[in-house]
Amino acid sequence: MVRKDSGNSSLSELNGLRIGIVTSTTALQNLEEAFAKFNGNFTPVEFETEDELFIAYENGEVDAVSDDATLLADRISTFDNPNNHRILNELISKEPLGLMVDENQSEWSTLVRWVSNTLIQAEELGINSGNIEQLLADNTNNLGNNNSSDEIRQFLGLDGNFGESLGISNDFAIQVIKAVGNYGEIYERHFDENLLPRDNNQLASEFGLQFASPLSLNQLTLNQPPTFDIDGDGQYLATVDGLLFYGYLNIRNLPSSQLVNNLTQQLADNLINPNSGATRTSGNAIASYLEDNLEMLDIDGDGEISAAIDGLLAYGYFNIRNLPESLRDNLTQQLADNLIPPDSDAIRTTGADIANFIEGYVV
Repeated sequence: MVRKDSGNSSLSELNGLRIGIVTSTTALQNLEEAFAKFNGNFTPVEFETEDELFIAYENGEVDAVSDDATLLADRISTFDNPNNHRILNELISKEPLGLMVDENQSEWSTLVRWVSNTLIQAEELGINSGNIEQLLADNTNNLGNNNSSDEIRQFLGLDGNFGESLGISNDFAIQVIKAVGNYGEIYERHFDENLLPRDNNQLASEFGLQFASPLSLNQLTLNQPPTFDIDGDGQYLATVDGLLFYGYLNIRNLPSSQLVNNLTQQLADNLINPNSGATRTSGNAIASYLEDNLEMLDIDGDGEISAAIDGLLAYGYFNIRNLPESLRDNLTQQLADNLIPPDSDAIRTTGADIANFIEGYVV
């Protein structure tokens, strides 16, 4: 951070100047490495506390300050003349901040993680403190044509029982959004984007790094053991469940949950018969169902979930599942021999083992 009236607008222009830092932090090392790149030098002036550092800066005892960007942005607003200070565009280190809880509080950690996901997914879905009341009104007025998508209704806790699975009320997302808004609202409330642009803190859909795990849980997930009946219509069809399984594994690692849900929705629309009686027909419901039952996705048991192996094994198996057992196992063996690398860590490599594993998730 520098004074605007100093005329300094880049790190190289601070060559030979006094830069204030807090002692016993990474600031000194980061500066030394950054200046070394252009053979520059500076005079480090160390302070014991943040308060001492910024008082010295305001008194002109140092020419610039090096600290976490979030702390700099917050401090500028407290200066007598905030408009005379700027944060240089050059970031000299990557030190992301995250949430921390005690290691012995796993339930609390889970709750904190899902509240964080809630804030991000609310922004992904366009839900904020300004429209949450209207959204609730539209979805609780008994007029079906006003109902939002399955994804939004489950997010709000109007369908399913995700909150209960965490030990809290199903409407917890509503309470969070009413209290503090979504992730974007919080950022805007606390940071001046002219000083601290969101950049990597943008949503993945805006080419940032923020994306949330889907906040939903189908009722069936809690009450029944998982099965390969992906769409929940009571049948096990290669042309539906097999292709949904294989298709989802191809896209599950994309950076945006919204993009994954949208592509899964396209799969569902193309594969599921509207008259089939399926209970999982939305992209979000299918994605959530599979992610909540990861143990059945690793068909060969190698510790990895791969469309090219696990997806094709499942799809191939359901194509031959109703053949006589010996023929089925022989054909499954051929699938395994063609798909599983010889040096794999897979624990299920025989046709019989793979068939038995999959049949364990068929009821």
